[in-house]
Amino acid sequence: MSQTVRYHRVAIILHWLIAGLILAIIPIGFLMGDAPDAVKLQIYQLHKTIGMSILFLSLVRLGWRLLNPPPALASTLKAWEKWASKFVHSLFYILMIGTPLVGWAVVSTSSRGTPTILFGQINWPHLGFLQGMEVVQRKQLHNLLEQVHEYAAFVILGLLVLHVGAALKHQFLDKDDTASKMVPGLTKTAQPPATKGRGLLALVIGLLALFASWVILGASSSATSSPSAMAVDQQQAQTNWKVDHSNSQIGFGYHKNGSQGFGLFGVWTANIFFEPDNLSSANLSVSITAASAHTGDAENDESLPGPGWLNTGAHPQIIWTSTRIEQVSEGHYLAKGELSLRGMSIPFDLAFQLTIDEAGTAHMVAQTSLNRLTFGIGADDDGAAAWVDNLVTLQMKVTAAPVLT
Repeated sequence: MSQTVRYHRVAIILHWLIAGLILAIIPIGFLMGDAPDAVKLQIYQLHKTIGMSILFLSLVRLGWRLLNPPPALASTLKAWEKWASKFVHSLFYILMIGTPLVGWAVVSTSSRGTPTILFGQINWPHLGFLQGMEVVQRKQLHNLLEQVHEYAAFVILGLLVLHVGAALKHQFLDKDDTASKMVPGLTKTAQPPATKGRGLLALVIGLLALFASWVILGASSSATSSPSAMAVDQQQAQTNWKVDHSNSQIGFGYHKNGSQGFGLFGVWTANIFFEPDNLSSANLSVSITAASAHTGDAENDESLPGPGWLNTGAHPQIIWTSTRIEQVSEGHYLAKGELSLRGMSIPFDLAFQLTIDEAGTAHMVAQTSLNRLTFGIGADDDGAAAWVDNLVTLQMKVTAAPVLT
């Protein structure tokens, strides 16, 4: 039997798992930008899932290596070969851990705010401190990180070629049995490690706990700014109608990739002072919690609050006010007002139809549209409307009862 000592079985399994994932992720990364729109999102999510898997397995492997030192290098190696071997291995670890981290930062600085869904199930939070940066700085950093991520992939390819070439040299030219340390089928010719491997269970559990904590903390952070947890500012305007929210809604229609979609704002308040016979004293105000927008589509619902879209972190409220209402015809009115969205305020009129039933309950319906680019919604990411149409339809249905005085 050879005097060469092989790696622990755990190290061998981790080595080939990571190698296989790297060989899969690199071509996906280079080709996914040209993928058909129908599957592009799924391919991007696959790329991110593989990347985070590489990060996790590489951390396990690094921890294992520290707890269970690898076999000594062959005594026949020259000094420069030993140095080169250590350098390449060290650089591999830096890239296997660093490249996924840079990729994570890339998606966290994206103006689209597309969520990272690992394995189709786990909502992996973005790095909040990056998402909170100013738009210009975030875009500059995003472009830089994309370049670093791409260059890292090329460096990994170069190291793979160097690593495989060195392994072939040792096996067929030097015939020093180095390959028997790691290559399945050859390891049986090498001696087993002198010590039993230790620490695998603790490493896996510890890292799983760390990753799970990040997911839970990220979800908790989202929840604190979500519709159920956000306090809606109550405007102290005079009101003579009380909205029945169970029979009212504010929604929006849109077209994405050629398909029609519809969403709702889950949290909003309305202050209404309206007397049909005294329109000069009428005033309306609606305050919507921007983060309460939901469409039932996971990608949309994660993207909408992002800095490139509604930017709910910087601008949590959407506010529309009107103090001038005109009757157009019987039961039809025009409210001339102002809409404040994403830090911009523009004149925004709303035509609505109003009926008051025999019980005195008011029923109002309205529909209008706006160009999302007017407020910079998705302008950086999809200004050409390749993904989402520019025109968004706003729909409102309000049922309200008179406030008795």
